[in-house]
Amino acid sequence: MKKISLILLSVMLLTTFGFSAAKKYAEKPEMQVFGDVGLAVSDFEGLFIDAGFQYGFTPKLFAEFLFEYYFSPAGSGMDSSAWGLNLNGVYKHGLSDGLNLFGKAGICLIHTSVTYMGFSAGNSDIGFNAGGGLEYALNETMGLRGGATFKISFAEGETGTFFKLYAGFYYGL
Repeated sequence: MKKISLILLSVMLLTTFGFSAAKKYAEKPEMQVFGDVGLAVSDFEGLFIDAGFQYGFTPKLFAEFLFEYYFSPAGSGMDSSAWGLNLNGVYKHGLSDGLNLFGKAGICLIHTSVTYMGFSAGNSDIGFNAGGGLEYALNETMGLRGGATFKISFAEGETGTFFKLYAGFYYGL
């Protein structure tokens, strides 16, 4: 129950602040779709892919929805994978023309599954994540991005951690 309350409170706060700021920025909000590939370490190791969407409430403040999929580590002897859904607040600061520094933080749902010798197990956990990186505009609509994110998930009585490094592209809508 605490997890659900935490999620609802976070979503309400993001939407309240976002909609009040959006009224001032409503004429042409900035929106992006993006994709990344990278390497995860810590409790889950291996390659992953991200796909997401950002909506600009102001020129510097964005909401981000992100789906991520972690592939099974090679040579582990078992079939394991994970996926996650993330809702983040993102702050972007222009360092120079076409170069942005960004920081982000939010909530996540992480589902892990393992199959070994015909037996399967899976688990879903709620957590928090924080990270940062750089965006470099190639032209008015496309650019490159790279960064790092740290996640902590709260399982019953335990915590899990993910750290990931990624690089990818974005396309402005």
